[in-house]
Amino acid sequence: MDEATDALRPPARPWPTTCCPPSRSTRPWSPAPPALSWARNLGQWIEQLDMFDGVRESLDVSPARGLRAPAADMVIATAPVSWRDERASHMDGSRRRRFTRQAGDLVRLGRVVDDPHGELVSVQRRREVWRRHDP
Repeated sequence: MDEATDALRPPARPWPTTCCPPSRSTRPWSPAPPALSWARNLGQWIEQLDMFDGVRESLDVSPARGLRAPAADMVIATAPVSWRDERASHMDGSRRRRFTRQAGDLVRLGRVVDDPHGELVSVQRRREVWRRHDP
């Protein structure tokens, strides 16, 4: 029990602000690294690790632009009729087809997504968690 409480106690010395040289100094063509906030407790750290795991899963299905694209309209467009009726989210047929096609374009070639609506909902949740940690 003492080891568990020791693990949850804050460290005696502060975490280093940098542990590796910035990637921009060694590879000037690379994009700027994400500026995520430092986890202040074990719960935030676990949430960030889960977030990175979710990003990895999303990148298995779609390229990075799929994570940057706003997913709200695509979520509505790919939802079943019953889901749209429950939430009073109606969209005319031409817009729904356009957003459904955009959602299909975000899937990597050769990947088959059985539930595009469910995948888009999980991508949207991961984006919200990312925004919470990205100051």
